[in-house]
Amino acid sequence: MGRLDGKIAIITGAARGQGAEEARLFVAEGATVVLTDVLDEDGERTAAGLDRAEYLHLDVRSEPGWQQIVDGTVARHGRVDILVNNAAIDLDRRFEATSLEEFERVVSINQTGVFLGMRTVASAMIAGGHGGSIINISSVAGLEAVRGRAAYGATKWAVRGMTKVAALEWGKRGIRVNSVHPGLIETPMTA
Repeated sequence: MGRLDGKIAIITGAARGQGAEEARLFVAEGATVVLTDVLDEDGERTAAGLDRAEYLHLDVRSEPGWQQIVDGTVARHGRVDILVNNAAIDLDRRFEATSLEEFERVVSINQTGVFLGMRTVASAMIAGGHGGSIINISSVAGLEAVRGRAAYGATKWAVRGMTKVAALEWGKRGIRVNSVHPGLIETPMTA
């Protein structure tokens, strides 16, 4: 028996790389996993190779998209127990060379996407009265400055801050909120 037997998890950015590995681990531990991403072919292929997994398209910047994913998951499985906010993009650009458009794109995916996911899933967890766990994948760049990563670093510091606020606000509702801060991991995003 796995530690997550019967748990329902949503993982963003799960088509490949770190998110796909997270999905594999959760399934191995007994969870049913909803993999989400914008890379549909990769996502469908990853989900097809897993028991108790399905793939759904989600652009994490979309508030209606988040609501559809959460409502559909609750309708099919009765609840959401775990959210892993993994979806992110990187931008290797010196501060002064970063355009506003580039900065806002990174913020919309890495920061706003996490905010929308946390808020939507926590609302479902609160309504269900069963608590749960929200895991936000930040980065070592959310703990210390990294040259050439102004936009990326700003979002990962923000994820860390939002995580701390959410933990204070939702802990009394039985929702654990934590951030993870990995160093460089070789994935298609970092290649």
